[in-house]
Amino acid sequence: MSIHVEISEEAKEKLKKQKTAATVSSFLISIAVIGILAAILAALTILIPTKEIETIISYKAPPVDQEINNKPVIQKQQRQTPTPPAASSAVANVITTSSPTAISIPDTNQMVEVESADFGSSADFGMGFGFEDSENNTTTFFGATVSGARIAYVIDYSASMQSRGRVDLMKKELSDSVAELQGGAEYALIFFAGPVWQSSDTVEFMPDGKKAKSITQKDGTTITWNGTSRASDSDLKKIKVEWNTPSKENIKASLKHIEDMPLVWGTEWGKPLRKALELKPQPEVIIFMTDGLAGNAEAIAEEISAIAEKKGIVINAVSLLEPAAEEGMKTLAEKTGGTAIIVRDANTIEDLFTGEVTTR
Repeated sequence: MSIHVEISEEAKEKLKKQKTAATVSSFLISIAVIGILAAILAALTILIPTKEIETIISYKAPPVDQEINNKPVIQKQQRQTPTPPAASSAVANVITTSSPTAISIPDTNQMVEVESADFGSSADFGMGFGFEDSENNTTTFFGATVSGARIAYVIDYSASMQSRGRVDLMKKELSDSVAELQGGAEYALIFFAGPVWQSSDTVEFMPDGKKAKSITQKDGTTITWNGTSRASDSDLKKIKVEWNTPSKENIKASLKHIEDMPLVWGTEWGKPLRKALELKPQPEVIIFMTDGLAGNAEAIAEEISAIAEKKGIVINAVSLLEPAAEEGMKTLAEKTGGTAIIVRDANTIEDLFTGEVTTR
Protein backbone atom coordinates (compact mmCIF):
# COMPACT_ATOMS: atom_id res chain seq x y z
CA MET A 1 0.00 0.00 0.00
CA SER A 2 1.40 3.38 -0.88
CA ILE A 3 0.51 6.79 0.39
CA HIS A 4 0.62 9.77 -1.86
CA VAL A 5 0.96 13.17 -0.19
CA GLU A 6 0.08 16.12 -2.18
CA ILE A 7 2.40 19.11 -1.40
CA SER A 8 1.23 22.54 -2.03
CA GLU A 9 3.07 24.97 -4.17
CA GLU A 10 3.88 27.10 -1.17
CA ALA A 11 5.50 24.20 0.66
CA LYS A 12 7.60 23.34 -2.38
CA GLU A 13 8.85 26.88 -2.54
CA LYS A 14 9.93 26.83 1.14
CA LEU A 15 11.71 23.49 0.69
CA LYS A 16 13.64 24.82 -2.29
CA LYS A 17 14.81 27.84 -0.28
CA GLN A 18 15.98 25.60 2.59
CA LYS A 19 18.09 23.47 0.20
CA THR A 20 19.66 26.57 -1.33
CA ALA A 21 20.48 28.00 2.11
CA ALA A 22 22.01 24.68 3.20
CA THR A 23 24.20 24.52 0.08
CA VAL A 24 25.41 28.12 0.51
CA SER A 25 26.07 27.52 4.22
CA SER A 26 28.13 24.37 3.49
CA PHE A 27 30.15 26.24 0.88
CA LEU A 28 30.87 29.11 3.21
CA ILE A 29 31.90 26.73 6.02
CA SER A 30 34.28 24.94 3.64
CA ILE A 31 35.80 28.25 2.57
CA ALA A 32 36.23 29.27 6.22
CA VAL A 33 37.87 25.96 7.14
CA ILE A 34 40.23 26.23 4.19
CA GLY A 35 41.09 29.79 5.21
CA ILE A 36 41.78 28.77 8.77
CA LEU A 37 44.03 25.93 7.65
CA ALA A 38 45.86 28.26 5.29
CA ALA A 39 46.35 30.75 8.10
CA ILE A 40 47.75 28.03 10.40
CA LEU A 41 50.17 26.86 7.73
CA ALA A 42 51.28 30.40 7.07
CA ALA A 43 51.85 30.99 10.77
CA LEU A 44 53.93 27.82 11.06
CA THR A 45 56.01 28.86 8.08
CA ILE A 46 56.77 32.19 9.71
CA LEU A 47 57.54 30.78 13.16
CA ILE A 48 59.87 27.97 12.05
CA PRO A 49 63.29 29.56 11.02
CA THR A 50 64.99 28.40 7.90
CA LYS A 51 68.76 27.74 7.95
CA GLU A 52 70.64 30.19 5.88
CA ILE A 53 74.36 30.38 5.10
CA GLU A 54 75.83 33.35 6.90
CA THR A 55 78.26 35.58 5.14
CA ILE A 56 81.19 37.57 6.46
CA ILE A 57 81.99 40.87 4.94
CA SER A 58 85.70 41.60 5.15
CA TYR A 59 87.43 44.71 4.09
CA LYS A 60 90.98 45.04 2.85
CA ALA A 61 92.19 48.55 3.53
CA PRO A 62 94.20 50.24 0.80
CA PRO A 63 97.83 51.13 1.49
CA VAL A 64 98.35 54.17 3.69
CA ASP A 65 99.75 56.19 0.83
CA GLN A 66 96.71 55.45 -1.41
CA GLU A 67 94.16 58.23 -1.90
CA ILE A 68 91.44 58.21 0.73
CA ASN A 69 88.66 58.48 -1.87
CA ASN A 70 89.32 55.09 -3.42
CA LYS A 71 86.36 52.78 -3.04
CA PRO A 72 86.94 49.82 -0.69
CA VAL A 73 86.79 46.33 -2.17
CA ILE A 74 84.07 44.20 -0.61
CA GLN A 75 84.46 40.42 -0.63
CA LYS A 76 81.96 37.81 0.43
CA GLN A 77 83.20 34.65 2.10
CA GLN A 78 81.36 31.70 3.54
CA ARG A 79 81.75 31.44 7.30
CA GLN A 80 83.68 28.39 8.34
CA THR A 81 83.25 26.77 11.71
CA PRO A 82 86.32 27.73 13.73
CA THR A 83 88.57 24.86 14.79
CA PRO A 84 89.80 24.66 18.41
CA PRO A 85 93.07 26.55 18.92
CA ALA A 86 96.23 24.47 19.07
CA ALA A 87 98.36 24.24 22.22
CA SER A 88 100.48 27.28 23.05
CA SER A 89 98.27 29.60 21.02
CA ALA A 90 96.33 32.70 21.96
CA VAL A 91 93.03 34.04 20.57
CA ALA A 92 92.59 37.49 19.10
CA ASN A 93 89.48 39.26 17.85
CA VAL A 94 89.12 41.18 14.59
CA ILE A 95 86.40 43.59 13.50
CA THR A 96 85.38 44.46 9.96
CA THR A 97 85.18 48.06 8.88
CA SER A 98 83.70 49.98 6.00
CA SER A 99 86.12 52.92 6.03
CA PRO A 100 89.82 52.89 5.16
CA THR A 101 92.12 52.60 8.18
CA ALA A 102 95.56 51.21 8.98
CA ILE A 103 94.52 50.25 12.52
CA SER A 104 93.07 46.89 13.61
CA ILE A 105 90.15 47.16 16.05
CA PRO A 106 89.11 44.31 18.39
CA ASP A 107 85.81 42.58 17.69
CA THR A 108 83.76 40.30 19.94
CA ASN A 109 82.21 38.19 17.20
CA GLN A 110 84.97 36.55 15.19
CA MET A 111 87.69 34.36 16.69
CA VAL A 112 91.02 34.23 14.87
CA GLU A 113 93.97 32.05 15.90
CA VAL A 114 97.37 33.64 16.29
CA GLU A 115 100.60 32.06 17.46
CA SER A 116 101.65 32.68 21.04
CA ALA A 117 104.99 34.06 22.21
CA ASP A 118 106.34 31.42 24.59
CA PHE A 119 109.18 33.48 26.08
CA GLY A 120 111.80 31.21 24.57
CA SER A 121 110.83 28.02 26.43
CA SER A 122 109.54 24.71 25.10
CA ALA A 123 107.03 24.36 27.91
CA ASP A 124 105.53 27.85 28.37
CA PHE A 125 107.04 29.80 31.29
CA GLY A 126 109.81 27.32 32.00
CA MET A 127 113.42 28.35 32.21
CA GLY A 128 113.14 30.60 29.19
CA PHE A 129 112.90 34.37 28.76
CA GLY A 130 116.19 34.28 26.71
CA PHE A 131 118.40 34.95 29.70
CA GLU A 132 121.83 33.41 29.92
CA ASP A 133 123.42 32.35 33.16
CA SER A 134 125.05 35.65 34.14
CA GLU A 135 126.75 34.19 37.27
CA ASN A 136 129.21 32.02 35.36
CA ASN A 137 131.73 33.04 32.76
CA THR A 138 134.03 31.21 30.41
CA THR A 139 137.63 32.00 29.61
CA THR A 140 140.70 30.12 28.43
CA PHE A 141 144.24 29.71 29.70
CA PHE A 142 146.84 28.03 27.52
CA GLY A 143 144.11 26.29 25.56
CA ALA A 144 142.17 24.97 28.58
CA THR A 145 138.58 26.22 28.85
CA VAL A 146 137.58 27.48 32.29
CA SER A 147 134.05 28.27 33.47
CA GLY A 148 132.88 29.41 36.88
CA ALA A 149 131.39 32.18 38.98
CA ARG A 150 134.69 32.67 40.88
CA ILE A 151 138.04 31.95 39.25
CA ALA A 152 141.31 32.27 41.20
CA TYR A 153 144.53 32.60 39.23
CA VAL A 154 147.61 31.36 41.15
CA ILE A 155 150.55 32.39 38.97
CA ASP A 156 154.29 31.83 39.33
CA TYR A 157 156.26 35.13 39.31
CA SER A 158 159.58 33.55 40.21
CA ALA A 159 162.89 34.81 38.84
CA SER A 160 163.35 31.67 36.71
CA MET A 161 160.54 32.96 34.47
CA GLN A 162 163.16 35.20 32.85
CA SER A 163 164.65 32.31 30.89
CA ARG A 164 163.41 31.05 27.50
CA GLY A 165 160.86 33.84 27.16
CA ARG A 166 158.59 32.36 29.83
CA VAL A 167 157.66 35.68 31.43
CA ASP A 168 156.45 37.20 28.16
CA LEU A 169 154.51 34.07 27.31
CA MET A 170 152.92 33.98 30.76
CA LYS A 171 152.00 37.67 30.87
CA LYS A 172 150.38 37.56 27.45
CA GLU A 173 148.34 34.43 28.23
CA LEU A 174 147.29 35.70 31.65
CA SER A 175 146.33 39.13 30.29
CA ASP A 176 144.28 37.58 27.48
CA SER A 177 142.47 35.27 29.91
CA VAL A 178 141.59 38.05 32.37
CA ALA A 179 140.46 40.33 29.54
CA GLU A 180 137.98 37.66 28.41
CA LEU A 181 136.16 37.76 31.77
CA GLN A 182 132.91 39.69 31.94
CA GLY A 183 129.40 39.61 33.39
CA GLY A 184 128.90 38.27 36.90
CA ALA A 185 132.08 36.21 37.21
CA GLU A 186 134.59 37.25 39.90
CA TYR A 187 138.31 36.69 39.77
CA ALA A 188 141.33 36.87 42.05
CA LEU A 189 145.01 37.22 41.10
CA ILE A 190 147.48 35.54 43.45
CA PHE A 191 151.17 35.77 42.58
CA PHE A 192 153.86 33.64 44.19
CA ALA A 193 157.56 32.85 44.19
CA GLY A 194 159.06 32.42 47.65
CA PRO A 195 156.46 34.83 49.10
CA VAL A 196 152.76 35.11 48.29
CA TRP A 197 150.98 38.33 47.36
CA GLN A 198 147.98 39.81 45.63
CA SER A 199 148.47 41.43 42.23
CA SER A 200 147.77 44.92 43.62
CA ASP A 201 150.43 44.59 46.36
CA THR A 202 153.90 46.16 46.30
CA VAL A 203 157.06 44.09 46.58
CA GLU A 204 160.02 45.50 48.52
CA PHE A 205 163.33 43.80 47.78
CA MET A 206 166.36 42.90 49.80
CA PRO A 207 169.61 44.70 48.84
CA ASP A 208 170.32 42.00 46.23
CA GLY A 209 167.24 43.13 44.29
CA LYS A 210 166.05 39.53 43.89
CA LYS A 211 164.66 38.32 47.19
CA ALA A 212 161.56 39.88 48.74
CA LYS A 213 162.08 41.78 51.97
CA SER A 214 158.38 42.45 52.48
CA ILE A 215 155.03 42.71 50.76
CA THR A 216 152.94 45.83 51.34
CA GLN A 217 149.27 45.52 50.61
CA LYS A 218 147.14 48.36 49.30
CA ASP A 219 145.62 48.96 52.75
CA GLY A 220 149.14 49.58 54.12
CA THR A 221 149.57 46.21 55.85
CA THR A 222 153.18 44.98 55.59
CA ILE A 223 154.14 41.29 55.66
CA THR A 224 157.83 40.55 56.31
CA TRP A 225 159.60 37.83 54.33
CA ASN A 226 163.29 38.65 54.84
CA GLY A 227 164.37 36.95 51.67
CA THR A 228 162.96 33.51 52.47
CA SER A 229 159.77 31.63 51.69
CA ARG A 230 159.03 31.41 55.40
CA ALA A 231 156.76 33.75 57.31
CA SER A 232 155.16 33.55 60.72
CA ASP A 233 151.62 32.23 60.99
CA SER A 234 150.44 35.64 62.15
CA ASP A 235 152.00 37.28 59.11
CA LEU A 236 150.54 34.69 56.75
CA LYS A 237 147.08 35.42 58.08
CA LYS A 238 147.59 39.07 57.14
CA ILE A 239 147.76 38.18 53.45
CA LYS A 240 144.53 39.53 51.96
CA VAL A 241 143.20 38.38 48.64
CA GLU A 242 140.12 40.10 47.27
CA TRP A 243 137.59 39.03 44.67
CA ASN A 244 137.31 41.46 41.77
CA THR A 245 134.37 41.98 39.46
CA PRO A 246 135.37 42.19 35.80
CA SER A 247 134.49 45.85 35.39
CA LYS A 248 136.44 47.88 32.84
CA GLU A 249 138.28 49.66 35.65
CA ASN A 250 139.24 46.45 37.45
CA ILE A 251 140.33 44.69 34.27
CA LYS A 252 142.43 47.67 33.27
CA ALA A 253 144.08 47.78 36.70
CA SER A 254 144.72 44.02 36.67
CA LEU A 255 146.34 44.14 33.25
CA LYS A 256 148.68 46.87 34.48
CA HIS A 257 149.61 44.83 37.57
CA ILE A 258 150.31 41.77 35.40
CA GLU A 259 152.59 43.79 33.16
CA ASP A 260 154.40 45.81 35.83
CA MET A 261 154.89 43.20 38.57
CA PRO A 262 158.59 42.28 39.03
CA LEU A 263 159.85 38.71 39.34
CA VAL A 264 160.93 37.48 42.77
CA TRP A 265 163.35 34.79 43.89
CA GLY A 266 162.04 31.35 45.04
CA THR A 267 159.42 28.74 44.20
CA GLU A 268 156.94 27.47 46.80
CA TRP A 269 153.59 25.89 45.80
CA GLY A 270 151.91 25.22 49.14
CA LYS A 271 151.28 28.72 50.51
CA PRO A 272 149.67 30.26 47.40
CA LEU A 273 147.44 27.22 46.80
CA ARG A 274 146.35 27.11 50.45
CA LYS A 275 145.56 30.83 50.27
CA ALA A 276 143.38 30.25 47.22
CA LEU A 277 141.54 27.39 48.96
CA GLU A 278 140.87 29.63 51.99
CA LEU A 279 139.22 32.45 50.03
CA LYS A 280 135.74 33.51 51.17
CA PRO A 281 133.59 32.79 49.31
CA GLN A 282 135.60 29.89 47.96
CA PRO A 283 136.59 29.70 44.29
CA GLU A 284 134.92 27.32 41.90
CA VAL A 285 138.06 26.99 39.78
CA ILE A 286 141.76 27.54 40.50
CA ILE A 287 144.15 28.08 37.60
CA PHE A 288 147.62 27.14 38.85
CA MET A 289 150.68 27.82 36.69
CA THR A 290 154.31 27.26 37.55
CA ASP A 291 157.63 26.98 35.73
CA GLY A 292 159.46 25.18 38.51
CA LEU A 293 159.46 22.20 40.84
CA ALA A 294 158.97 23.06 44.49
CA GLY A 295 160.49 21.08 47.35
CA ASN A 296 158.22 18.16 48.31
CA ALA A 297 156.14 19.00 45.25
CA GLU A 298 154.34 15.65 45.06
CA ALA A 299 153.41 15.68 48.77
CA ILE A 300 152.13 19.24 48.46
CA ALA A 301 150.11 18.30 45.38
CA GLU A 302 148.53 15.35 47.23
CA GLU A 303 147.63 17.54 50.21
CA ILE A 304 146.19 20.38 48.14
CA SER A 305 144.20 18.14 45.78
CA ALA A 306 142.63 16.32 48.74
CA ILE A 307 141.44 19.61 50.26
CA ALA A 308 140.17 20.90 46.91
CA GLU A 309 138.35 17.64 46.20
CA LYS A 310 136.60 17.81 49.57
CA LYS A 311 135.52 21.41 48.93
CA GLY A 312 134.46 20.73 45.34
CA ILE A 313 137.04 23.09 43.86
CA VAL A 314 138.44 22.30 40.41
CA ILE A 315 142.16 22.84 39.81
CA ASN A 316 143.48 23.38 36.28
CA ALA A 317 147.26 22.91 36.44
CA VAL A 318 149.79 24.21 33.91
CA SER A 319 153.49 23.44 33.74
CA LEU A 320 155.25 26.14 31.75
CA LEU A 321 158.25 24.62 29.92
CA GLU A 322 159.09 22.42 32.93
CA PRO A 323 158.79 18.65 32.38
CA ALA A 324 159.84 17.92 35.97
CA ALA A 325 156.53 19.41 37.21
CA GLU A 326 154.32 17.13 35.09
CA GLU A 327 153.47 14.61 37.81
CA GLY A 328 152.58 17.32 40.30
CA MET A 329 150.26 18.94 37.74
CA LYS A 330 148.52 15.63 37.08
CA THR A 331 148.05 15.01 40.82
CA LEU A 332 146.52 18.45 41.37
CA ALA A 333 144.10 18.10 38.47
CA GLU A 334 143.12 14.44 38.53
CA LYS A 335 141.37 14.32 41.90
CA THR A 336 139.59 17.63 41.36
CA GLY A 337 138.32 16.99 37.83
CA GLY A 338 140.55 19.64 36.28
CA THR A 339 142.94 19.70 33.36
CA ALA A 340 146.70 19.16 33.42
CA ILE A 341 148.83 20.48 30.58
CA ILE A 342 152.41 21.25 29.79
CA VAL A 343 153.42 24.09 27.53
CA ARG A 344 156.27 22.59 25.49
CA ASP A 345 157.07 25.84 23.72
CA ALA A 346 155.33 29.04 22.66
CA ASN A 347 153.26 27.16 20.08
CA THR A 348 152.86 23.64 21.49
CA ILE A 349 150.59 22.48 24.32
CA GLU A 350 150.21 18.87 25.47
CA ASP A 351 147.39 17.36 27.52
CA LEU A 352 149.15 15.33 30.24
CA PHE A 353 146.23 12.91 30.58
CA THR A 354 145.50 12.13 26.94
CA GLY A 355 148.83 13.00 25.34
CA GLU A 356 146.98 15.12 22.77
CA VAL A 357 149.20 17.86 21.34
CA THR A 358 147.78 21.20 20.19
CA THR A 359 149.73 23.53 17.96
CA ARG A 360 148.83 27.21 18.18
